[in-house]
Amino acid sequence: MVEHETIIDGPFLSYWQIIGNSVQGASHVKGNIPNQDNIDWKFITPNRPPFIISISDGHGSKNCFRSDKGSLLAVRAMMDLFTEFNHSYCSIDNLTLVKRTAIETLPSMVISKWRLLVDQDILSNPFSPDELQKIGVNEMVEEAEPINKYVVYGATLLSVMVFPNFIIYLQLGDGDILVLSQSGEVIRPVPQDSRLIANETTSLCLPNAQKEVVVVFQTIIDNPPRMIMLSTDGYSNSFSDNDFLNIAREYAELIKSEGIEKVRESLNTWLIETTREGSGDDITLGIIYCNSQSS
Repeated sequence: MVEHETIIDGPFLSYWQIIGNSVQGASHVKGNIPNQDNIDWKFITPNRPPFIISISDGHGSKNCFRSDKGSLLAVRAMMDLFTEFNHSYCSIDNLTLVKRTAIETLPSMVISKWRLLVDQDILSNPFSPDELQKIGVNEMVEEAEPINKYVVYGATLLSVMVFPNFIIYLQLGDGDILVLSQSGEVIRPVPQDSRLIANETTSLCLPNAQKEVVVVFQTIIDNPPRMIMLSTDGYSNSFSDNDFLNIAREYAELIKSEGIEKVRESLNTWLIETTREGSGDDITLGIIYCNSQSS
């Protein structure tokens, strides 16, 4: 687990919108492999904090043959966790307490919730003999379960929870969260992990996964980011790093000039074009856009 904090302040009134899409990678289309990404978001009150958005990328390797379900369960786990966290901490004014609680409890809670959902899915859909052979066992014996069954569902996770006066960023594995400030600066609130090169990534399925979860607490004090963008690595791998950072600015300008509905309607086409011309991987993109004005 890693802790970071960013503070942005100023007098702003905010109206939030979320759009997102997920497309099957061009190489997966050719190989008849399903989209292994998932995305979901939830508002308590429309266009106002608190709300959450989460995306997850299933690994898709030979041993992770249920990773499309694993990514679905990952975003579902975060939806449940958000509901609990909002109920307990949204109205608390002591941000130091909220920050400490988020950093100390969220990593283990999300792993526990995901594993519980995986366990429930296996009970409902037991491994077939062919599936068991894929993970190197002839039958699901007790000593094989702790490692093998979670690898089968292996996935990454990125999530952003926005509350009236703070934001929590949570990330495990590859993928990107970009934040565009009101002044136009693009930052990565979650520092890049130098270990994640080529196809290497940390994952929900690791035995010590909670230690790999990065939690970033950002106090916004009525001055929210202009935009937050989450994406699986199939998107950033389609561009050079500088070009990818500029995408956040481009989306914000398009939303400002064309309207968010026009951008939403075009996302599917744009992402399909990107995977065809770029990484060939599944691409999932979520955008949180904040219409703010000085009070």
